[in-house]
Amino acid sequence: MIRIIFHDPFQRSRPQRHSAILLFLVVFFLTSLLPADTSAREAIAEELFDMDLRQLMEMEVVTATRSKVKIKDSPSAIYVITDKQIRERGYRTLIEALEDVPGFYIQHTYGLFPDLIHQRGFVGNNQRSLVYIDGILDNNISENAILGGTSRYPLHNVERIEIVAGPVSALYGPNAFNGVINVITKSGAEFTRSEIQTFAGSWMDEDYTAGGGAFSINGNLTDKEKKFGYSIGGYYLNSDGPDFSNVQNLEANGLGYWWSDDYNNSGEETYNLTAKFTFDRFRFETVNWQYLQGDGTFANGTYQIDNDENGFTGSSWDFKNNSVSLGHLADIQPHWTLDSEVVVRHT
Repeated sequence: MIRIIFHDPFQRSRPQRHSAILLFLVVFFLTSLLPADTSAREAIAEELFDMDLRQLMEMEVVTATRSKVKIKDSPSAIYVITDKQIRERGYRTLIEALEDVPGFYIQHTYGLFPDLIHQRGFVGNNQRSLVYIDGILDNNISENAILGGTSRYPLHNVERIEIVAGPVSALYGPNAFNGVINVITKSGAEFTRSEIQTFAGSWMDEDYTAGGGAFSINGNLTDKEKKFGYSIGGYYLNSDGPDFSNVQNLEANGLGYWWSDDYNNSGEETYNLTAKFTFDRFRFETVNWQYLQGDGTFANGTYQIDNDENGFTGSSWDFKNNSVSLGHLADIQPHWTLDSEVVVRHT
């Protein structure tokens, strides 16, 4: 059975945190001064949408078999979300894109686990689906779950998302019981000239504020025989979070929920920096993110009550991921290649 979906239209010390913010702002400011060329990217996207059904079936994917295969030859049901769909539908993070894919049910808790992903009707702790970034596993190692910065992975520098629906444990292990989500970032090799994008935004009222920004740099340097491609994307967000103060509904038996007037721990501070470089047959990639999230609603449940005049002070969860990958593709025979890769991860 083959399905294709195409939509139309850290907890860091203060000095470390300030250094990371300053570095991001410097990069953001410098890149905003440079011109952008989107003609090559637009041409690729338009070419995809001009394809007829036969041409779409000839489109190649890599997640179903861990090698390039045409969609019509894929042994699994696979969905593809393209760069143009991401931009046209306004998807900012992975979780937003998954909400439009059949077979997914998403719960937004605004707490320690900001989103719970349920695929193919199986309700659990985000442990039966695997998320990869360019083939590098991004699930949290300690729980093997889709947490924080994984579910909120930014899509502003993503080429496409491939989603395999159904068990693929023979290729990816027992935790691929529900399926595999592979986020494929841009490589830079497809651009004829450098492309630089930046954007930022903020929000505030009398008591709460939020702000952030993102950037991406793509391009390549070509000589007569070899090509060097680069793709770098990053973002930073800092928000006071939703206001749950004075939200109270406690039953006589003590169950329910209750936040004091001074509740103050739903804030969010998160960043992501993903960089990919290719040279001839070598490739290097690093994925680094932090998702610092306060208690929100998740920890409150039906038994925890905020009865402190100062709210939940000093309570927060900090999810981090740092991964580095180095790979090489070698020709053995005309029809045989050897793909070697080493991956180091810390979560």
